[in-house]
Amino acid sequence: RGYKLEERAAVEQLSRREFESKREWQELRYKFLEGRERFKILLKIEIAQNKKLLRERELQDRGRSTLFNVLQFESEYAQTQISRTRAEIELLGLYAQLKTYQPLKSDAELESDESIKGSN
Repeated sequence: RGYKLEERAAVEQLSRREFESKREWQELRYKFLEGRERFKILLKIEIAQNKKLLRERELQDRGRSTLFNVLQFESEYAQTQISRTRAEIELLGLYAQLKTYQPLKSDAELESDESIKGSN
């Protein structure tokens, strides 16, 4: 009788852990997809900030802008680079966590997964 109770408790515990694991996987996948979109946006912002900086430097070379304006644009560009780098680090961390949920899949199979396609 005690053995049956222990067996049932173990089965229920396994079932609960499987449910929690699936929920964690879905949450992690959602975070990864959101992080990937944020990273793409930050890349576009970084490109735009770089163009603004280069344009401001051109204006300064022609005497149509001040050093203060150029320094402001450099600061904005540097902040954008920092934000993009942080997003990239976060994205790589999430990718590493995703790989722990699929130990039997190879990298190629994981990268071809429809839910995370285009992450690299």
